[in-house]
Amino acid sequence: MNTKIAQLINIMLFALVAGVFWGTWISLADSELNFGAGTFLDVGNAMIANLAPKMPYFVILSLLSSFPVLYFQYRQKTTGMYFTLIGFLLMLTATITTLTINVPIDNEIKTWTISTIPTNWRDIWAHWAALHTFRTFISLGALAFALIGALFFPKARL
Repeated sequence: MNTKIAQLINIMLFALVAGVFWGTWISLADSELNFGAGTFLDVGNAMIANLAPKMPYFVILSLLSSFPVLYFQYRQKTTGMYFTLIGFLLMLTATITTLTINVPIDNEIKTWTISTIPTNWRDIWAHWAALHTFRTFISLGALAFALIGALFFPKARL
């Protein structure tokens, strides 16, 4: 595998992860707290059911895909390695935020029904949404740094 192929894979995987976060953020951020409890549960549970089985693979692969890029850039002594490393660390931060805050709240929401939803569900969701905003923009930063590392420091063996 050469540097350009490794960078392409890395950037594509970062874009997929950031795209899921961005799509969720931009499509629901301004409306979900206005939903009634039933609609909130329907939408939330559908999204959790659709994303929970797939996202771990994309996130893990995106993080792992950084290592070949970093290896090639280190061997080539290119400054792009530092940008790729920052991108990796930002995606790792988004992942840690997801695993320590967002996923536990998702797991809690999965147990709620219309009759058992807590009275403070909007506060719980607002906390989830704030951290989702954080991870969304952190993941977009990760993508930007991966792109900078590839586009502005292109020294690579073809």
